[in-house]
Amino acid sequence: MQKLNYQHLYYFWQVAREGSITKASEKLGLAQPTISGQIAVFENSIGVQLFKKSGRNIILTEKGKLAFNYAEDIFSLGQQLGRVLTGQKAERSRRITIGTLKSIDEIIVSKFITPLCDETTIIAHRNIDEKIDLISSSMFINGYDFILSDIKPHISDKIKVFSSDLGTSTLSLYATEDLANKYRDDAPWSMKFAPFILPASDSPSRRIINSWLEEKSISPKIMAEIDDSNLIKRLASSGLGIIFAPTLVKNEIFKQHKLISVYDSKKLSNSYYLLHPQKRIESIAIQEMINQSKTYFDI
Repeated sequence: MQKLNYQHLYYFWQVAREGSITKASEKLGLAQPTISGQIAVFENSIGVQLFKKSGRNIILTEKGKLAFNYAEDIFSLGQQLGRVLTGQKAERSRRITIGTLKSIDEIIVSKFITPLCDETTIIAHRNIDEKIDLISSSMFINGYDFILSDIKPHISDKIKVFSSDLGTSTLSLYATEDLANKYRDDAPWSMKFAPFILPASDSPSRRIINSWLEEKSISPKIMAEIDDSNLIKRLASSGLGIIFAPTLVKNEIFKQHKLISVYDSKKLSNSYYLLHPQKRIESIAIQEMINQSKTYFDI
C-alpha cells in the first residue's frame, strides 16, 4: 500500500459523514466528479473498496466502516490541535465506540451510556444486528471498543474476546391500563390466551420467554414478533398486546410509554455482559460504568 494520502482520507471522511457525494461536494465547494475521482484514487491506492452501491445511494463497506472510525479520530484530533495552536482552551477528547445488540432495551442502553458522556469523551454508539457467532468478528471488523450484549458469546481460539458480567434484571409483563386491568387478576394464569408482542423468534430473550410461557401453560395470541425493543413498546402503548421488558426500568416505561406492570416474574430474567478485545479494561470511564451497574442491576 502506498503512503496514506490524508487529503483523500479527508474527502472520504466528508462523504461518509454526509451520506452522499452530492452533499459532500456542496459542503466542500467542489464538483461531484472531482470528489468521485478522488475517492476512486484513494480506494485504488489502499487496495480496498470503501463504498458500495445500495439502490441509488452509497453505503460503507465493512472496511469502509473501519476506515471511517479511524478518520473520525484523526480529524477530531486535528480540529482540537487547531484550537490549541490558536490559543483556545481545548482538552483532548477520547473516543469510545460502543455497539449494542438491538434486542437490549434502549432504556438500559441509556443507563450505561449516560455516565460516560462528558466534555472530554466522544461516544460513538451503533446498533448491531449480528447473531452471536458474528459478534466477536464484528468487534474487530467495525472497530468497536466495547459491545453491550445480552448473550455471553462462545470464545474461540481464533478471535479473543473477553466479557465482564454487568448484572441481571428480572422481567415484567407490561400493557396499557385497559389490558392490565383485564389480565392482572390471577396473573399469569389469566393470560392463557392473551395477546402478546414478542421479541424476534431467533433472539436469546425469546427462548427464555418461550420456556416460561410453556411452563405456565400459556398459549399466547402472538400479535407481532419484533427485534427492536423501542418499537415493541410503541406497539404495546397502542394497546396491541402485552410485552416483556426489564423490571428495573418500570418507572421509565410508564413515563415514556404509559405502560404499567401486569405481572412481575421472579424466575424470568436477562443477563447483560460487556464484551471487550483486551482482558484488562484500560478505560477508567468504562471501569466506573461497570462498577455503577451494580447499583441498579439485580446482582
